Amino acid sequence: MFADGKPTYMIGIKEEGSRETGSKIAPLYGAYQNGAINLFVVASRSGITIPGYDDVPVYFMDNVALKSILRTSAGVVAFTADRRIAGKWNLLYTPYRFEQGYGEELSGERWKRGAFFGVLLVMVVLLFYGRKKMEE
Repeated sequence: MFADGKPTYMIGIKEEGSRETGSKIAPLYGAYQNGAINLFVVASRSGITIPGYDDVPVYFMDNVALKSILRTSAGVVAFTADRRIAGKWNLLYTPYRFEQGYGEELSGERWKRGAFFGVLLVMVVLLFYGRKKMEE
């Protein structure tokens, strides 16, 4: 499952997969077929499948444990090549497209958060500075 130093994706499903679910993971499946990533499915019970993805390994997990990982009925968890979680998405409602940057989906998040809090800090400082100037 975590082999060859490649990013790994876990698709978790607690109910039968739909064509919409299948279309959202199509880029992941293509990368899996090309050997760019590792891919596996975790289902809450036997008999659950995603139409058209029969060659992907399927593992079974307790429904409660799967729910605590996904927090949704269908989701994707991305792991980096060194087995750290790189991201987690609700597969039913995500606008995210899994088309590139495998295993590095959240690498820019720290920069974005840092920029946000930096701008927020500057705004607060300017607010207090302006207020102090008005009181003089």
